[in-house]
Amino acid sequence: MYVTGSDLASRSTHTVASERTVHESLRAWAGNRPDVDVRVARPIQAAAASGNSAPANTVTEQANPVAAGAEAAENDPRLQMLRVMIEKLLGRKVETIAASDLELATSPAALPAAQPATNGRAARAGWGVEYTRQERLSESEQTVYTARGLVRTSDGKEITVELSLAMSRAYSTETNVSLRAGDAVLRDPLVVNFNGTAAELLPARFRFDLNGDGKPEDVPLLADGHGYLVLDANANGRVDSGRELFGPATGQGFAELAHHDADGNGWIDERDLDYGRLAVWHPAADGTGELQTLAERGVAAIALAGTATPFELHTAENTALGAVRATSIFLDEQERAGTVQQIDVSV
Repeated sequence: MYVTGSDLASRSTHTVASERTVHESLRAWAGNRPDVDVRVARPIQAAAASGNSAPANTVTEQANPVAAGAEAAENDPRLQMLRVMIEKLLGRKVETIAASDLELATSPAALPAAQPATNGRAARAGWGVEYTRQERLSESEQTVYTARGLVRTSDGKEITVELSLAMSRAYSTETNVSLRAGDAVLRDPLVVNFNGTAAELLPARFRFDLNGDGKPEDVPLLADGHGYLVLDANANGRVDSGRELFGPATGQGFAELAHHDADGNGWIDERDLDYGRLAVWHPAADGTGELQTLAERGVAAIALAGTATPFELHTAENTALGAVRATSIFLDEQERAGTVQQIDVSV
């Protein structure tokens, strides 16, 4: 090919954006946990920059984004100051919780019997502190190149050129830090999800003795389509306390449930003696709610092999209600799969 002439036009656009957002909340109280949630949760820093369309020879500059990650959060001076304050109040060292700490125990035999469970239930401290920090960092960049026109060759041909090339990249990361002390503890019940979504907590709370110490706490309600897995130990047709749930006593709900796997096949199913005593409880605001057996809810089998799946449960206003710790599956009578999750709930 021998080009004798051309009439080409080319252009490019370049867009770049970055955003870093940090939300923090700190709540402390003496005595009973307040019924009204007055936690302050506000964005303390939000910055974004974007470049408009520019010619190809335009250089767009932007500041390097602040590195986000667990190490950066751990070294945050506000978190360090809060830790020092709590250590002085407690008179001992405290540690924050990282995602790597959420691995499940693999040996249920190492745990005490799930029912009844009385060991490990701490008495109330009479005070509480909750601190959460969420940092999000996102970056995006896109460049588009276009070329259009005609190219003429020596043999009299005219070649129409229409070319478009797009280059893009995107990056995002999120870091969550949670620190709780005193009565601002997290309990770990198992939740069965029937609507195809993950466990969902509501801002509204109900009074319930989740700790099993005879003193009721304010526990977040579950959304419709979700229920706590319970064992009606005294067969009275109601849930009396957290002793009849799986997880609040030890923090290992799946391991507690494994004690009821009589045939050792890794599943709770109809061949296990306690299958008929297991039920799903959807609590109401007055603490009663609906209690149905696994058979009534169509749950045929529950897998005991939970996998760590850390995820924070927040309201639309970014108020922390709890967190997902682990997930497993159940099969219903139609051989469809659903999920069972161990969640932390703030009480």
